Parts: sequence; structure tokens; C-alpha cells
Amino acid sequence: MWFRVSESLSALMGFSKIFLGSIASVIQLRAALMRALLMPVAGLVLLELLALLIQNPLVDLLAALCSLLLVVLLTVTTHRLILLGPVAAGRWGITRWTARETSLAVHMLILAMLLWLPIVVQFLPGIPFLGLVTLALSFWLLARFSLVLPAISVDRNYTFKDSWSATRTCQLQMLGVVFLMPLLFGIPVGLISRIPFTFPISSMLANIAGVVLVAALSIAYHETESRQAVAG
Repeated sequence: MWFRVSESLSALMGFSKIFLGSIASVIQLRAALMRALLMPVAGLVLLELLALLIQNPLVDLLAALCSLLLVVLLTVTTHRLILLGPVAAGRWGITRWTARETSLAVHMLILAMLLWLPIVVQFLPGIPFLGLVTLALSFWLLARFSLVLPAISVDRNYTFKDSWSATRTCQLQMLGVVFLMPLLFGIPVGLISRIPFTFPISSMLANIAGVVLVAALSIAYHETESRQAVAG
């Protein structure tokens, strides 16, 4: 029992370190982040506005594809700024699409498929608690595999297997990063977006929250790499 309590406290402290570290990193690098992320964030806001103004399936599809490309550039830029410093991301962020960005896009789509599982099971014959179990499984797998994103962003030859191994001893912390943090940021942003004429505010807040969440993955990746280096 005491071991479980100690393990839970350790996980809570680890998550708090990642949570506070991500916010501190974004604040510390705010000038470089604002400059480097100006183009992808502006593009995401414009695409979101376009999808709201033009209700057309083809426009929605094109906006989704363009949004994926911009999110990849935002993710790579943020990870490189946090983990390697401003020089590694360029003054105006990552503006060239390379094999690194393609690899990151593929891995992001695979991870996104994990979150589609609970939706898919809704069409299966009614099995008690199947949706809830699938949702919990999806976030647990996301927690175990998500460190592949910052690793690829800094040009590491890193696989889902490597992420699985690296998160073996910090599963609760990673669950906090991929589930609790999006929940904490998503609820207030969602509530604000329901207020009429608040699109510019809610859109910018959503993008800021997204940058903090990416930074949290950077901090979590750095922490796991540091632990593995100490362990030898």
C-alpha cells in the first residue's frame, strides 16, 4: 500500500514538473516562439475562419489537409526551440518541408487513429463499458507512444518501440500530459468559444494551449532522456 502511495506521489511530482516546466519554457522563449510560429498560427486561424464561413465538404477537406501541414510545422518548430534552442528552429521557424516533417506527419496520423478507436466502437453491438474501456486504452497507448514526436523533431532515429521503452517507468506522468493537460486547457477554451463573437479570442487561446502541450511533450522527452542517461 505504501509503495502505491509513494509511486502515486512520485508520478504527481513528475507531472507537476512537466506541467510547470512547459509553461515556464513557453514564457521564457515567448519572443522566439511568437516570431517562429507566426506563419503557421496565422494560417491555422485563417483556415478555421474559412471553414466557418464556407460550409462545403471539399473546402473542409482541403482545410483539414492544410491544417495538418501547418500543425506539423508548428510541432517541429516548437520542439526544436524547446529542446535545441532558437537557432535550431530558424528565425521564422521551419519553412521547408523535408523527410523529417513527412515522418512526423505519418506518426501523428497513426497516433490520431488511436483516438478514433472509441468512435469506431460506438458502431459495434452494445457491450457494457466498451466505449469507456476503449477510451482509457487509447489514451494509455497515446501516453506510451507520444514521445516519438519530439524525438523525430530533433532528428533522432526514434521509433514507437523506443517511446514504449522510455515511458515504462513514467506512465502516470505521461497520462497527465496527454489526457489531463488537454482537458485542463480544453474546457475553458471550449466554454469561451460558445460565447458569440469570440472566435478570434478562442482561436488564439486554442493555439497557445496547443503550443504549451507540445512544449510539455518536449519537457517529458527531455526528462526521460536524462533519466536514461543517468541510469547508464
